[in-house]
Amino acid sequence: MLRAGTAVRQGPLPPIHSWILPGLVVVLAVGAIAWWSVPALTPQTFVAPPVLSQNRMIELKASRVFTSRIVGLDVRGSTGGIDVRLVGAYMDAEQIVLFLRTDPPARTLAARTNLRDQFGRSYRIRGQFADLSTGESIVYFAAPGFPLLQTGARFTLEATELERRGLERVPASLSLSAIVVANDPTLGAYLLDVAINYAVLAVAAGLFLILALAGARLFWMRATTRRAFLGGLSSALLFVVVALPTYVAIAFLIRHDPIGPGGLERQTNAFLEAVEIAFFYGLQVAAVALGLLRTNRIAHVPAGRLGLATGAAVLSFLGLIQPLAEFANACYLGAGFLLHPSC
Repeated sequence: MLRAGTAVRQGPLPPIHSWILPGLVVVLAVGAIAWWSVPALTPQTFVAPPVLSQNRMIELKASRVFTSRIVGLDVRGSTGGIDVRLVGAYMDAEQIVLFLRTDPPARTLAARTNLRDQFGRSYRIRGQFADLSTGESIVYFAAPGFPLLQTGARFTLEATELERRGLERVPASLSLSAIVVANDPTLGAYLLDVAINYAVLAVAAGLFLILALAGARLFWMRATTRRAFLGGLSSALLFVVVALPTYVAIAFLIRHDPIGPGGLERQTNAFLEAVEIAFFYGLQVAAVALGLLRTNRIAHVPAGRLGLATGAAVLSFLGLIQPLAEFANACYLGAGFLLHPSC
């Protein structure tokens, strides 16, 4: 029986682990950055490439456009009484090519047309073909910059004036946006491999964190001590999962030069190996320091042995994944630094 006037005391709500909110923020931020800067990871709707006449096929071959790599699109717009469709695109290390259909027939004007990517960079028109009897138009732009060949791009085609038959110019307000990727299987394999690198490290970190939690309970750590230890460890592991695959992916793009048809094949280029080694192991040192500092902050006092325990746990994880990281170095950068594996 509760006496009148007696307040019921409730215990404090269970604390939310300090690493959950920062972890979610990092995951969402990385996802947003990947969606925006790597359009090739966005699911694509299949559209058949445009049907081209024999004459256009010959012209494209002379312009070093590989027709098997043309990506089909279906983006529509209307301006000045003219319906405009973006029906296809092609991109390689030498050029960007857009395929348009207009009804009634018209063509773009170089001085009144702009193509820009999601980063705001503009590309100038290098040339165009326009059939003012059929409305078929092919527009050539300057080559994309690094690293859009691998990531794809979100292009926007804008025109403020079009030209119809009889050299009649029509004011326009055209804006067509589309995702364009270099339709090459080697690039798709590269992006898939990069995604696998993230996934493998994420699974390894999750398993290691579960083992660390089990060990902390086995050694009867106090709740506050366990919270600080796991908070510091999880922050360091999250940093490793994001930083190491990102380093490998970026170093691969910088280290390799495009060669072959359309510049889509890549070969190893001479690169200062000491810089690669410094970045690779510098990230691992940063992960250890992050784990130790995070543990101290959660514990609200210099954690002493607890901070050292977190650092030792992070080092153990780095030692366990070292063969995986070195294998990635061998496959993407051309050489492993410590174990020297072969890919």
